Amino acid sequence: MKINLTSILLFLFIVQLSGQDYHVKNPKTDYLFDIEEWRYDDLQDIEGKFNLARSHENLETNSNLPNFSFPNNWEKYSVVKKIKWLVDKERKDRHQIALDNINTKLNKLSKQSSKHLVDGLGSDITSLNEGASVLLLNNDFYIEDIEQADLKNNKENLEVNQLITLIKDVKNIPVVEMLFFNWIYADSDNDWINREFVLSTKFNENGGDPYKEGFIGASLMNFSLLGQKDNLYALSVQFYDPDINWNYGIRTNTFESLDFKVITSEGMMMLNIDEVSDSLSVEVYNLLGQQVLEQKLDYGVNNSFPIDGPKGYYLVKVTANTKSKAVKVYVP
Repeated sequence: MKINLTSILLFLFIVQLSGQDYHVKNPKTDYLFDIEEWRYDDLQDIEGKFNLARSHENLETNSNLPNFSFPNNWEKYSVVKKIKWLVDKERKDRHQIALDNINTKLNKLSKQSSKHLVDGLGSDITSLNEGASVLLLNNDFYIEDIEQADLKNNKENLEVNQLITLIKDVKNIPVVEMLFFNWIYADSDNDWINREFVLSTKFNENGGDPYKEGFIGASLMNFSLLGQKDNLYALSVQFYDPDINWNYGIRTNTFESLDFKVITSEGMMMLNIDEVSDSLSVEVYNLLGQQVLEQKLDYGVNNSFPIDGPKGYYLVKVTANTKSKAVKVYVP
């Protein structure tokens, strides 16, 4: 078979395009369902709602979203696992970068955010209409004291990168699925800002693999309301990425005079430093901020250490008395 240069270039262009992250197109109109239509729905009914909404979006945006279906064991998923699966499904089907993992610290912050919001609304909650009230919490939201040291320096990012949705009268309604559906398919009155947030939040390359990045936490909290027969539910989702300003929660005093070389091979790290000090040490952290190595160093020689963890990026911090410096390295 004869293949010309044009065909090869076209093929390479398509391959390159398939790996790119691009801005999501938004439909012109909502695909709405009344809250009553969600009562007593089974998974097959909910899948039908998602697929009808996707067909609507395909027509309005000239897209080609594939068929939607839940995993077979969906009912056994935790709330945060459901949200992560839904976010990743919607993002990947639109050729966006998926989220890397679930973070329990962010789950705790999501619960705290929900409680803080509900406490702040007070009696105003009772005036909310039945159904969903979608709130994008941005710079005007405040996170209370964070216990985890590796998150304290990043409150501003944590406060911005979260969504909270409230719903009243939730008896017999699949809350997580319905509220997520509203973010993605019924958000035009809010200029699709919630949808944009879920689908188009950009994660940079500083945390590792640029095509598999970002943390997520979530919680679904139940609040009883005085004088109300049904409870209020608050679904909170926290997005976070360990960007260059985070430095993985490790504080360092960086001096240019503290120089060292790091050479890595499969599962190993070799470090050479000329600094003369009786207190030379190295710490290695993974992308979750977990320490995987802490050792004393000898200056002027090659110090070799095994890295207990999968291949990927690690942060290497070297300390000498009051000096410290951290660099990011890839361990194959």
